[in-house]
Amino acid sequence: MTLSFPPLPFGTTVRDTFVAVAIHLKAIVAIAALPYVLSLAIFFAEDLYLAASYTGVQATTVHSVAAFITQFLIFSFFAVNVHRLMLVGDSAGEGRMDEAALDRYWIYIKRLLTIAVVSLPLWGVVFLLSLGLAPWFDVWLQLVLTLVAVLLAFILLSRFTFVLSASGVDAPYSLMDSWRALAGVHLKVVSIYFTVMLPALVILVGFAAYLNLYAPPIVLVGEEIKDYQLNLSYWVWAPVGLFLLFVMQALLVTAISICFYHRTGWRPGAERVDY
Repeated sequence: MTLSFPPLPFGTTVRDTFVAVAIHLKAIVAIAALPYVLSLAIFFAEDLYLAASYTGVQATTVHSVAAFITQFLIFSFFAVNVHRLMLVGDSAGEGRMDEAALDRYWIYIKRLLTIAVVSLPLWGVVFLLSLGLAPWFDVWLQLVLTLVAVLLAFILLSRFTFVLSASGVDAPYSLMDSWRALAGVHLKVVSIYFTVMLPALVILVGFAAYLNLYAPPIVLVGEEIKDYQLNLSYWVWAPVGLFLLFVMQALLVTAISICFYHRTGWRPGAERVDY
């Protein structure tokens, strides 16, 4: 049996993403408030701790723990509620913490971790290259290979993103359902995801490059990198950089929800997707 899915126009989907974020901006800010404050507190605590006692191995461990807490736990709470906001409506996506919302959140976490495990070999390569544990590579080649590995991981992960939208609306949906639904439009969906994030990403990279050139927020001092200093610009960089990460997250999650809505035919009230 051949499954039939509606087309997914690139331009319309990108436009709808920005329009949806603009329409629901007030609700998105309300959903983001607590996750933003918690993430900022973790960033400050992480860097203040490293500024007090810095070692390379210790920094890797602290960064890894902080990244797991922010990316998987805090951002997931934000994401699952934005999915629900976009697919069900304002009243259902305000970040409530009742029993149903907590169940939905943990299902989202489990699905996200499952997707991450699928791409574990690629993330392993990224991790090793980012640590510089491949000394046989030239530093620029190492950077290029890291970017390629990240891109490949992103492309692979994007094939399973519909299970994340389904988590937000309690729709039974498997990784294979997502894989089938994105057949034939996978690279188009990847380009949609990247395009909606691009404006915030360009601003983030440009802002980071400017600060690193003229007022580095964080400075490693000494030939053996034993000192970790936070400059005045850090207290600007941290909240602004985190804000831009939340903007990218909101745009990406909204794009995933819109692609899920148009591609699968799911509508509010449906227990699952019927093809």
